[in-house]
Amino acid sequence: MKQMKQMKQMKQTVGEKIFDFINIVFFIAFAITIVYPFVFQINLSLSTPRGALFASRRLLPMKGEITLIGYKMVFQNPRILWGFYNSIWRCVVGTVLSVVFTYMMAYPLSKKYLLFKNFWTGWMIFTMFFSGGLIPSYLLVRSLGLMDSRWVLVLPGLISAFNVVLVRNYIQSIPDSLEESARLEGANDAYILYKIIVPLSKPIMATIALWIIVGHWNAWFDAMLYIRSSTKQVLQILLRNTIQGALSGAGGGEQIFDQILQKDKESVTPASLQAALLIVVTIPIICVYPFLQKHFVKGIMIGSLKG
Repeated sequence: MKQMKQMKQMKQTVGEKIFDFINIVFFIAFAITIVYPFVFQINLSLSTPRGALFASRRLLPMKGEITLIGYKMVFQNPRILWGFYNSIWRCVVGTVLSVVFTYMMAYPLSKKYLLFKNFWTGWMIFTMFFSGGLIPSYLLVRSLGLMDSRWVLVLPGLISAFNVVLVRNYIQSIPDSLEESARLEGANDAYILYKIIVPLSKPIMATIALWIIVGHWNAWFDAMLYIRSSTKQVLQILLRNTIQGALSGAGGGEQIFDQILQKDKESVTPASLQAALLIVVTIPIICVYPFLQKHFVKGIMIGSLKG
C-alpha cells in the first residue's frame, strides 16, 4: 500500500502538485466560510449579554459567560412549541404522502405497455415548465376550502413532476427479468410491486424523501399566504419574523419574545434569542440527513441517468 502511494506521488508532475495544493486551500477556505457562521450562532446563543459582545471574535463562549437561558426561553414559548408541532406534522405527513403518490404515478409510467404512455408523460412534463401562477393557485385553494388548514401546506405540492421522472427512470433500470420470473411463479401485479419493485426502489425513495423533507422544513411562503391562526403557523414563519425584526431594527426576537425580554433584559439579549431559535430550527433537519445519505448517491445517479 505504501509503495503504491509512493509510486503515485512520484508520477505527479509539479503542475499537478500545485493544482492539488490550490484545491485543498480553496476547499478549506470554502468550508470555513460555511462552518464559521454556524459556529458563531451557537456561540451567540450560549452567551450571556456580556459574552455576546465578544461572540464574533471567539470560537467558544467566554469562560463564565455561558448560559442556556436562551434555549430555555425558546422552549417555554407556546408559539415556538406550536411551530415545532406544525413543522414536524408537515414534514412527516407531507413526506409520506408525497413519496407514496409519487411512486404510484411513476410506476405505471415506467411500463412500456401503458396505454398512451407518451401522452401522459408529456402532460406531466408540461407542468414542469408552465403553471397557473400565484393568483390562480390562491383562488383554487380558497375554493377548495383549504384556507387556514394544515392540509394546505401538504396537498397543493403533493406530487412533483421532477421527482416522478426520477422515480420512473429508476424503476425502468430494474431488470424486466425479475418481474417475468415472478409471473412464472404465479405472482400477481400487487405482489410484484410490493415484494420486489418497492424493496429495490429504496435508494430513489430515500433520495426524494430527503428532498421533500428539506423542502417542507424550509418552506414558509405558503404558510404566510394561507395560514392565519397562530397555532397553525410553522416554525419557519417565526424565524422569519425574528430575522425581519432584526433587519428592520425592531430588536431581533422582540416580536416573539417581547414579554420575556421585558421581564429579564439583563440575562439575555434579543440577538441571543434569535440565535437560539435559529439553531433550534436548523438542528433537526441536519440530524435527518445521515439516516438517508447511504441511499442518496445511488438513487440520484441511477434515477437521473437511466431511462
